Amino acid sequence: MNIFLAFVCLILGIWVGYLVFYFRYIDRRLVDDLRGSVGNLQDELTTLQVSTKEFEEQNRILKTKVSELLMKNDDLTKITSELYRYYHRIKEWYAKALELADMLKSFDKEFDEKIKIEEKTPMYNDHTQPSITLSHGSTNHTATPSHTDSSTNHKRF
Repeated sequence: MNIFLAFVCLILGIWVGYLVFYFRYIDRRLVDDLRGSVGNLQDELTTLQVSTKEFEEQNRILKTKVSELLMKNDDLTKITSELYRYYHRIKEWYAKALELADMLKSFDKEFDEKIKIEEKTPMYNDHTQPSITLSHGSTNHTATPSHTDSSTNHKRF
């Protein structure tokens, strides 16, 4: 009986093997297509992995450059704000210079009344210099001469 049982198992094994071979042979084209697709996908995967490594390296480089540029931007922002402050001051000075130029351009008939020379000593022997007071509108400006011209005995201001 053992020989008969072994013989039945042998035939049954051959039959199962044939069925597996048959079903695999039927889907042979599908299996070949899938194997080809797997090969292509593995190639794409390796290409993507290489690209990913390149992009990660580029990202590291870009991050360092961005941090450098941000520091430079902070420096430039500070410089720009300082230059703006200077520009604002120059603009104010320019407006004052224009105002002064307008005052100097206008001829006033009562010029002699607006300029008063105050002398502390008549001969200036005590090394004091006269001061000039300009009254223009509501403001008074006082100036003292820087040097004298001894040849003409006129004061230069």
